[in-house]
Amino acid sequence: MHFIQMGEWIFDSQAQQLSRAQQTIQLEPITSVLLHYLCQNDGRIITRDDLICHVWNNRVVADSTINRAISILRKDLVDDPQKPTYIKTVPKQGYLLLASIRELTEQERLLHQRKRIPGFIQSLSWKNVVFFLLLSTLSVLSAINLLKSESLKIVKQAFNITPVISKKGQQGNIVLSHNEKWLLYSHQPKNNKFSNLFIKNQHTGKINQLTDGEFNDTGGSFSFDDSVIYFARLVKGQSCKIMRIDLVGFSDHTEKEVVSCNKRLGSNIVTVLPNNQEIIFRTSQKPLGYGFYRYHLKNKTYNSVVKHPKPGTNEWYQSLSPDGNWLVMLQSYAAAIEVNLIDLTGENEPQILWASTSGSGRSISWAKDNQSIYVQDNKFNRLININIHTNKVTPIPLDTQLLSSFSNQSANGEIFAVYGLRSQLDVTAVSLKDQPQENVIIDSSANDFHAVQVRQGSVFFVSNRSGFNQLYLRGADNIAVQLTDFKENIRFNSFSVHPNGENILGMADTRLFSFSMDKKVLTWLSDKHSNADWPFYNAQGDIFYLKANKYQRNLYRYVDEQRSELILEDIGVAQWLENEQGEEDLFYQKMNGVVYRHNFASKETQQVSYGLPHPGERRMWLATSKGIYFLRSGNFTKKGIYFKQHGTKEASLYFSTEPHKFNNLNLDEFNQRFLVGKSDKDMLTKVVKIDLNSAKLALNSD
Repeated sequence: MHFIQMGEWIFDSQAQQLSRAQQTIQLEPITSVLLHYLCQNDGRIITRDDLICHVWNNRVVADSTINRAISILRKDLVDDPQKPTYIKTVPKQGYLLLASIRELTEQERLLHQRKRIPGFIQSLSWKNVVFFLLLSTLSVLSAINLLKSESLKIVKQAFNITPVISKKGQQGNIVLSHNEKWLLYSHQPKNNKFSNLFIKNQHTGKINQLTDGEFNDTGGSFSFDDSVIYFARLVKGQSCKIMRIDLVGFSDHTEKEVVSCNKRLGSNIVTVLPNNQEIIFRTSQKPLGYGFYRYHLKNKTYNSVVKHPKPGTNEWYQSLSPDGNWLVMLQSYAAAIEVNLIDLTGENEPQILWASTSGSGRSISWAKDNQSIYVQDNKFNRLININIHTNKVTPIPLDTQLLSSFSNQSANGEIFAVYGLRSQLDVTAVSLKDQPQENVIIDSSANDFHAVQVRQGSVFFVSNRSGFNQLYLRGADNIAVQLTDFKENIRFNSFSVHPNGENILGMADTRLFSFSMDKKVLTWLSDKHSNADWPFYNAQGDIFYLKANKYQRNLYRYVDEQRSELILEDIGVAQWLENEQGEEDLFYQKMNGVVYRHNFASKETQQVSYGLPHPGERRMWLATSKGIYFLRSGNFTKKGIYFKQHGTKEASLYFSTEPHKFNNLNLDEFNQRFLVGKSDKDMLTKVVKIDLNSAKLALNSD
């Protein structure tokens, strides 16, 4: 079935398009496959198992993934789920296609198209006819490109993946006990803000709830005799505490506080060392600041795990080997992610096992022999095995796009993991008004993020709809056109729009780039080792960027790939803003969160704010002529956009984003609004078991 008449719509299953009257909608690949399957089974109730089998090709799929695909398809069809004319939900059974369908011949399809075009052409002025013909040609070429790059890639896994826990909600932080009797995990029920700890008996299959309350319990681990569990408890806006619970009496739900950690942390991981007298967790201690520390339970003393950390590094994940001799830590440095190995029996200086510019998943699994680790390689959406002694990297033929939170490998070669989207990123707009309103402007069944307004009706953004991060441009017609066709994941951030609205400046992994939207050409402006970061334009279109040395970050003006001009020393994330005299002042934020304003004419620097969240890789604040807007998320009590007027000390809540987390704040001057990334974590996931013995490792290694 190629061309299908369905009510007032014509469905082109090969071009993945819906059309009616003067309207054409480009479907997402998964919704096109879904609609085609519904049409093939007209008049029959389609169960979720049918969809998993025939649309998702027997992949383990979370309920939220199916719900979202149905919701997007209904939106494309302009179908009201309360009074449906196309897709009806049959409670506890499945879905039914209501509209009568009829397959069209090529002649009927051409006749339908001829009826549409004259009325549309007559509605155009003679000046726009030429533009319409050109746009039609470009649309055909774009559609061909989309079909090539966005075709649904359903990979049959070489490994047996079996669901073991399907409790409705979000699962996370999967930990296998040393004796392999217990499986510990955190669970956040559907439509609930809080996650608590649960434990499953692997022998009997019985599941018990360990904790219960309005807090988030996460990052747990077992003592080496499996008698005690240590974990982090986050109370939003109030505290971060390391807790312990005795497994022998866990039915009494009695937890004991061990020690406090920094309350600004949004997550934490606790590890118990073999002596059962020391634990490792993340907190902040002077003079080193945030990092992982060894805490002695009896002596109540702290020692940094890494004795001499590199300036500018961020330690954010740790995993202990089953024998307790080795600690693997994920660190970010500049735009790179490093997997570091620390020998806990000797010197505590890290050895780099592997580094990636496109990031790795927040999970590391130790192999059962303690000689290698499994790491998510996000660049190619795969799992890799790294030998800790030889650094040999072996890719595993396992698609990891929907996998996270790996446990250590069991004695029989199995790894437990979370399957499903942990969060969904959409682009939303918040108006700049006395009573701001929120409006989601870009959403799909994939992740859409890093949006910037380039013209009145055009938004440039990143999406992983094709399986890899690609650059997109959505015009006034609300059709998103894919501009690139990368065959690997590139981590994009720090976008800045040229004053002419034609070029985008930004970071791609560790390299500075410029992208022409009209020509669809990406030009590298630096090499991989330039240490360039956070580029931005001024009003004249000059390029500025930050560059780190051993001690600090400095601001440079870009001349060419080989030359740059030093502008100002010891600054952080920055932007230009015109002052009352028509000159451009530089606003910048240092590592301590303080924002300063520097006037180059007078050479004066003024502190304008303090204690703002540090942006990391995302822009978390913006300076305007009236004041500074910034985002608060993490473990803060009230998530939202805040505003601090120039000349005042206190900030006020401008727009609440509860319960969602917003990130990457950008100003749309054309429409007087903010563009932000909205994270929806109310997704459904499962705990699955992956048998790594059910297939051989890939023969090639990196």
